[in-house]
Amino acid sequence: MKARVLVLLPGWGQPPEALASLGEALPVGWEARALALPGHGGHPWPQGWDPAAPRLEAWSDALARELPPGAVLAGWSLGGLVALDLALRRPERLAGLVLLAATPRLAAAPGWPGIPLEDLQDVAEDLREEPRRALGRFRALMARGRPALARALRAAERRPAPDPRALWAGLALLAGCDLRPGLPGLGVPTLVLLGDQDPLIPAASKVAWEEVPAARCLVLRGVGHLPHLEAPGPCAQALGTFLRNLTAPGAHAASGLGGGAPP
Repeated sequence: MKARVLVLLPGWGQPPEALASLGEALPVGWEARALALPGHGGHPWPQGWDPAAPRLEAWSDALARELPPGAVLAGWSLGGLVALDLALRRPERLAGLVLLAATPRLAAAPGWPGIPLEDLQDVAEDLREEPRRALGRFRALMARGRPALARALRAAERRPAPDPRALWAGLALLAGCDLRPGLPGLGVPTLVLLGDQDPLIPAASKVAWEEVPAARCLVLRGVGHLPHLEAPGPCAQALGTFLRNLTAPGAHAASGLGGGAPP
């Protein structure tokens, strides 16, 4: 029997290998395949794309062209935003969606918990002067107060550096995109994994998923912005249940996942 494919899409400034641990404990019959964001991981920045006016749909359409039929897509952070856009606009391309520390809107807004725009502006200031310093600032935001995580993220810098145009465009997408209006129409079976100590995506953002029948949101205790590294066991358990239910005859993709935070 041919294996089903879980496609892994990393976050801003990160190489495809950033999610490798997520693909190491998949259920029988599944295999992982890592992809890169445009201009990341040694992949070229697409010709004709304007980094000053990025279009999220261009990023997700480019992703769609690389997906094998019947794939489940797992996106982390910016990768999750791109994956969610694809699921909302072209649901026929996906059998399932997994969002890791991802949100339909990253930036804070009235009545919406998110990262202050000032923090993203600080990253942009560094990016204007020295891209590597901008990556370091964002890495520090992700791993705030967690030295082991900072070291794991720093290891990614040994990979080919992202194209600065990709960094500019990706940062603009994080600051400006808002996919909340489309969530009620999301029809792709979806698993959302958030951390209750995420410095970028407050766990309170789980309210966005409460009225989405196709989605189940789990908040992991003691976890920040890197659930696949901070809580590999609970992540693997939730992911495995989700994938097994996708392939179970007549089973709803999100059934059996249970609400709330795993112990």
